[in-house]
Amino acid sequence: RHMRKPLPIDEQLLTAVREQNKEINQGKSLKRVEEAKARRRQKAVKKMSRVRAKVDTHITDDMGDREKAQKLKEIYKRAGVKRTTKKRRKLRLIVNNKSGGRQVGEATGGKGSTKTRIVDRRVKSDQRTRGRGAKGKSRR
Repeated sequence: RHMRKPLPIDEQLLTAVREQNKEINQGKSLKRVEEAKARRRQKAVKKMSRVRAKVDTHITDDMGDREKAQKLKEIYKRAGVKRTTKKRRKLRLIVNNKSGGRQVGEATGGKGSTKTRIVDRRVKSDQRTRGRGAKGKSRR
């Protein structure tokens, strides 16, 4: 069965079949997947409305701005809602040498652009191998 040569197929026929399949599969998504996404959205909307109601009850006009902000942050955090869309700074690992002499300032690559952490050589190599993932396992 595996030793047989594949039958020659006309290239035009093959492209026609591929186009037909592309038309069939293009706009459709599974009904179950759509329903699950809708449920998830509905759940999030319900959660946000509950949180907003709680915010209205807890925050009063006689509070200061800073106090209001702190209370808001606390309520949203407790509810498990991510409120801030702040970008995370990229973490840059700086390998420490034996004597411990590494200057963090010059290795950052610009002020405030990256978050730095001084690490051991092994931590850096572990991270490198973790990035390889399935590629490294298949070689063995």
